[in-house]
Amino acid sequence: MVGDATRLSSYLSHFFLGVPLWLTKIFTDDMFTQIVVLRFINVAAVMVALLLFYRFLVRLVGSNKIASVAIGIYCLIPVTSQLSSTINYDNWILLCFSVTCLIVQRLYTQVLRDNKISFNLVVLLVSVLGVSSLVKYTFLPIAVAIIAVILFFVVVRFIKRRPIKWSVAPVRRIILPILVLLAVTGLVAERYGYNLYAYGSPQPDCAAVQPLEVCLQYGPWARNYALATIAETKEFTGVSLPSYVVHLWLPISTQGLSYFGSNDTMVSLSLMVRDSIGVVISVLVLGVFVAFLRNNRQFMYIMLISVSGVFIITLVNYNYAEYMRFHEPIAIQGRYLLPLLIPVMALGLVGLRTLYRSIVQTYNISRYLWISVDEMNLYQAYLFSKQLWLTDSPRVR
Repeated sequence: MVGDATRLSSYLSHFFLGVPLWLTKIFTDDMFTQIVVLRFINVAAVMVALLLFYRFLVRLVGSNKIASVAIGIYCLIPVTSQLSSTINYDNWILLCFSVTCLIVQRLYTQVLRDNKISFNLVVLLVSVLGVSSLVKYTFLPIAVAIIAVILFFVVVRFIKRRPIKWSVAPVRRIILPILVLLAVTGLVAERYGYNLYAYGSPQPDCAAVQPLEVCLQYGPWARNYALATIAETKEFTGVSLPSYVVHLWLPISTQGLSYFGSNDTMVSLSLMVRDSIGVVISVLVLGVFVAFLRNNRQFMYIMLISVSGVFIITLVNYNYAEYMRFHEPIAIQGRYLLPLLIPVMALGLVGLRTLYRSIVQTYNISRYLWISVDEMNLYQAYLFSKQLWLTDSPRVR
């Protein structure tokens, strides 16, 4: 046992991967083969997640092109391929979040179509949220945010005198979902409930559970222990939270998208690359803002933006608290943001398309601007540049 494995909240993916590992050991004792098999399983999980995200985005934005571009950009991020080929629970969080998005989208579609909500789908959603929170502790704020947004939506409809009705299947079709929900509830209660009761935290510190010599076997905990010991002997004023976000959290998180590992192996990005990434992120944020303004009554848009905001705020506050405690920026990883990147990028592209069309219509330049966001190709780009060069119109010049 390395560190505390008895009360760790993020354990379920490791437990499930123990089954194929056990089956592989029946046929071979070669550790290299066992690792390769587990890595292939992780790659398969990511591929399934991308397919589910594609289906979700096509329904969300109504464009398979935008869905393909968003997933394509995600796949081009360097850390994506590195992370996907390793045995890591972040791969399973990506799968869990894609399944969650599809279930919530299905529930919302049922409400719009029939003003009913399926009991089985609600049970499935709660079960998936519970399992996801046990796969990785950082999914817990996402689960809480999703439940809060759904409850807010239900309350608003009730206030407007449009209460949602329940759609309950026959008894024989709800027995299995209820049994699954009870099992997941038991697992969540055993882990988070007992941790809160016995240690006062859903994720207790290793030293509260295990002896010091056991905890020191775990590299990250040993690092934090050494930093905390040094920090106790020094004065530290630190920086304000806004300054921390701008000068430390954002640059390190951005650089973290280019590598997978500790800060000691960080890939140093040139100033031009960092500025380019910053421009791309700024443009996408602008697109998300425009998409929200134009679709502020769209439940799925509100849910995705709310969940992203809650997760980022929680993550920043946690990292800042550790920075003030250990006097160093630690545990800042760009890969923590990966599950949110695909839907957020899709929303950004929708907003940019809306902004583009609005500018074209407002300034009446469609007769000169022959490039369409939906049908762009190199030949049209060539015709557009030639038109700008050869025309004598003062409006274009």
